[in-house]
Amino acid sequence: MTEKRAWVSAGSFGHTGITWPFTPAGAKQAISDIAACGYGGVELFGFVLDVYPGGVDAVGEDLAAAGLEYAASYCSVSLVDPGKRDADLASMRRWAGQVKALGGSVAVVGPDQRTRVEYDSDDYATIAQALNQIGRLTAEFGVYTCFHPHTLTPVETREAIAQVMDRIDPAVVCMAPDTGQIAKGGGDPVEVVRTYRDLVRHLHLKDYIGGVSTVDWVGGGKDRTGYLDYTPVGEGVVDIAGVLAAIGPSFPGWVMVELDATDNSERPAIDAARTSKKNLESIIERMS
Repeated sequence: MTEKRAWVSAGSFGHTGITWPFTPAGAKQAISDIAACGYGGVELFGFVLDVYPGGVDAVGEDLAAAGLEYAASYCSVSLVDPGKRDADLASMRRWAGQVKALGGSVAVVGPDQRTRVEYDSDDYATIAQALNQIGRLTAEFGVYTCFHPHTLTPVETREAIAQVMDRIDPAVVCMAPDTGQIAKGGGDPVEVVRTYRDLVRHLHLKDYIGGVSTVDWVGGGKDRTGYLDYTPVGEGVVDIAGVLAAIGPSFPGWVMVELDATDNSERPAIDAARTSKKNLESIIERMS
């Protein structure tokens, strides 16, 4: 068995919960389905953990019953609005505590949706400052702050990514790139992963149908796939093999398969997750 194949079998691939409804019931189903597909870990939204019946203890029980590890929480905060900083930090303190309690080590931090057309260097300096504050806070819990650029937010394009990453404190802020989001934003996922490899602690492995997307945050406009123009891994334009080669089989973090579902998604979430897993294993087999 090759090193790359052993990497898959070792369970360092997980799946995020975004393909299921953003509710406690959806998260509970995600845990069950992700385990059934053979993934090793799960990432859920911080705001879902906030309202999960029974709290993090109940989440931990469901994870244990499914045989899954808790990889990370996705944490959406403003970053660009200083007026929301105190509230953002309070949320991050709560979410970092939940991650720690569940045995995880990563808070994936993404910015809220953009509220204006253009952002300037001062805005990106504010975002980096917020990330540095969050990074110092989560470090108190032994949790990494991993910045996640995202389409339809202030940090979408390759230029915007550089504006932020050139300003963060690498001692307290890592990166969690999303290959599909980067491609959708016009960037090269392999180049981004390779450029920031030393800071990448967590990775969202997502595929994109290609071309220019006109779909909005929740599936309005022309959604060509029913998944915000994303597709199961291996069925789009992202060079999945190139991304995996860029991070290497000794990557210390989680690689989280992801597919953004909407009300227009045509297949059950478990089927999409299973398809991605099958395609991913085939890709890695070809790399061997």
